[in-house]
Amino acid sequence: MREQVLHFIWKHRLFNTKALYSLDGQSIRIIDVGTHNVEPLGPDFINAHIRINDTDWHGSVEIHLNENDWTIHGHNQNGKYQNVILHVVLYRSVPRVNITPCPIATLELDGKIDASFLERYDRLSSSSQTVMCTSFHTQLDRDKWVWFRSHLLTNRLLRKSKVISSQYERLHRDWEYTFMVQLAMKLGGKVNGFAFAQAIVEIGKPTLVQLRRRTEIEVEAVLLGVLGELTEHCKGYAKELYTHWLHLKSLYRLTQQPITIAYGGTRPQNNLFLRLSQLASFICKYTFQIPTDFHDHLETYSQLLDEVVAAQYWKNHVRLDKTTNMKLSLSWSATFKRYLVINQFIPYRLAFSQTAMGESDLDSAIETMTELQAERNRKTKALSHLMYSEHSADSQALIECYDQYCQQQRCIHCALGKDILSER
Repeated sequence: MREQVLHFIWKHRLFNTKALYSLDGQSIRIIDVGTHNVEPLGPDFINAHIRINDTDWHGSVEIHLNENDWTIHGHNQNGKYQNVILHVVLYRSVPRVNITPCPIATLELDGKIDASFLERYDRLSSSSQTVMCTSFHTQLDRDKWVWFRSHLLTNRLLRKSKVISSQYERLHRDWEYTFMVQLAMKLGGKVNGFAFAQAIVEIGKPTLVQLRRRTEIEVEAVLLGVLGELTEHCKGYAKELYTHWLHLKSLYRLTQQPITIAYGGTRPQNNLFLRLSQLASFICKYTFQIPTDFHDHLETYSQLLDEVVAAQYWKNHVRLDKTTNMKLSLSWSATFKRYLVINQFIPYRLAFSQTAMGESDLDSAIETMTELQAERNRKTKALSHLMYSEHSADSQALIECYDQYCQQQRCIHCALGKDILSER
């Protein structure tokens, strides 16, 4: 059992609180367990109220798995623990000889913890599934889910916007440039996101702005040329791209970069050449201007997504000079456009509004997400027992729950895990 689980047991009084005695025989009555201290340093619970024998004590409670952890952790030499009034442990030290005793009363919980809690905890912790609570078939009630969803969604959006703000600082504090780098990263996906973003960085914003006046095939040629995909041995459409690349490379003083890209690991509809052609189409239509109003910006962005069309060549090609029997869509599907709004536009807009405008578009962002269809993937499916996804605010919250709680086995911090474990 981890120490954090003991914190949970203490906080929710999941043990027999009657007839408690310290290891040295003093009677103990818990009047107030105190407030959980979330700071990394200092006692685990503060502002507790404990009656020891006939004396009321107000102070802190420190919790350990073993009695001698008090000295092992150096609390006996740390002034932050001078106001500890009770030491709570799971196990006393056996044998009790040559043990430096804690100078305050010590309460042992072994044998006192609620049996039903231990059964539920063992069932959770022994599960081999990523979502460990699946077998409980428990669903949060509506009010709890609304609160937990808000917590999950807010944390997810703010964390993503913080990453974009950091990137903005690295990109010479240029929001339009940051926007294009972020879009390129999302178009490249997990497989080639970094390569796409690096290509945009290598081209640079001044050149990107000038490329807007060029044709889409010319912009596509620049993107493929920077990534090293065009050579003098190309034929057909690739040869045409190569000719454009030679001219524009000289005109804008561009160079081919040693950027590693992956050709596999994606579905044909997401192949890197089709996505680069769509990115070229977007660049030619993008004004490099950001509306100050959230909804105006979203409308402009959505219109751009609708207008993007890849070159006709990519309707039946997955690589240069490599055809496919599949008929690929040159435009973005409704699902992919929704993905870009949720994962690129909204986090970017939050970062922009907080940094450039000194205000937060968080409420507008969440409102927009409640109007978008919920995502369906393995993570949301795995958590379908938690709460049905009605819209993307729900599904994004479920994905956050999966990433931050389920995968990390942080059940005692999850609203559903708390419900299961604290049930009496």
